Formats: sequence, C-alpha cells, structure tokens
Amino acid sequence: MKAVILDYDGVMVDSAQANEKRSKRVAALFKEQWSPEFKDLWKNQYLQLTEGKLTLGEYYSKIAQVVGKPVTGAEDTEYMKGEQIRDKEIGNQISEIKKAHPSKVKFAILGNYVGRWAEHVMDHLNLSRNFSALVFSDKIKVRMPDAESYQAVMEKLGVHAKDCIFVSHIASHLEGAQAIGMTAVYLGDIEAAAEGFQVIPNILEVQKYL
Repeated sequence: MKAVILDYDGVMVDSAQANEKRSKRVAALFKEQWSPEFKDLWKNQYLQLTEGKLTLGEYYSKIAQVVGKPVTGAEDTEYMKGEQIRDKEIGNQISEIKKAHPSKVKFAILGNYVGRWAEHVMDHLNLSRNFSALVFSDKIKVRMPDAESYQAVMEKLGVHAKDCIFVSHIASHLEGAQAIGMTAVYLGDIEAAAEGFQVIPNILEVQKYL
C-alpha cells in the first residue's frame, strides 16, 4: 500500500449529528432560534457550498436573506472558532505509523466539506504537516461517493486505487471507495454500518493493512 486516505467527516471530525451541530452554530451567528425547519433551509445552502456552487460570501448572504438578518462580514471568522478535531492524538498516531513505515505510505484527507474551514483548524493544531494532500469537495466540485472525488485525491498523491486504503465512518463513502478498487476500512465501534468492511478502533490499527 502506498497511501492512506482519511475521510474528514467521522475520522478527523465527529460525524454524529454533524448537520444539526453545524446548523445550530450558523443559527447562533445570526441570533436566530434553531429549529428543524432552519436546519433544512441551511442544509440546502450548505450542500451548494460544499459542491462549489456558492462562494462563502454567497452562502452567508443567502442564509441572512432567509432569516431576514444583515451580514456583518464577521460570520465566517466566528463560525471557524467552533471547528474541532475528533481526536487530537491523530497527528501523533500518523507520525508513529510513518516512523514504522518510512518512505512507504502517504497520508491524505478527502472531505465533503469546505477546505478553508478544515485547513483552519488543522493548521491551528499543527496537523496539516502530516498530510501529503488535502482535498475538499468545495474545490473539486464533487462530493463522495462520486468516483471523481476519489480520483481527485489519487491524482494529487500519484497513486492507483489498488494502492490505497480509505478510512471512514460513513458506509456510503466506504462503498464508493470500494467500488473503484480501494481497500475500505471502517473506523469506529462495530455497528450495522460496518457490515461488509474491515473494522479498526483507531488510526494506529490501519498498519495491519499496509
């Protein structure tokens, strides 16, 4: 194996109720009471943003129009303050794997997300240095499990699918990776979503497949 590709959602950040948590943060930006209806309105704009169909400015402006509030220009800075990594030890775990397999394996991140947001928190925690490529859907304008999403990160790494391990907590993303020939590994506790995939409890265990 030449590359380990980590799904941003579920591996780098907690994917449990992610849309609800993110939409609540946005509601707070505009001092708007959160509701399931607000989440649905927000999600439509969020998906367009992560598909590269909206700029960040357009994204905040459209949400502001929906709730009838002004845009201050400080929304994005405030929003990024809420970005958190699921496991701050992941950088040390990746470093340990690299030491055990020198010059053999590259690490990358692939995410259905906004690169600016992810890179902000990763740079703040000095995690970006662990990765050879960071690929996000808002830049490539395609989301997993579309095959083009996986192809984009492989091109960045200069590897083929058969040489890649894809680690995720999201079954549909694993299925997409598996469909193009990657080794798909489920990260987390064994549950229904893990059926049909190899399972690891933490990133260190990915060494079993290298």
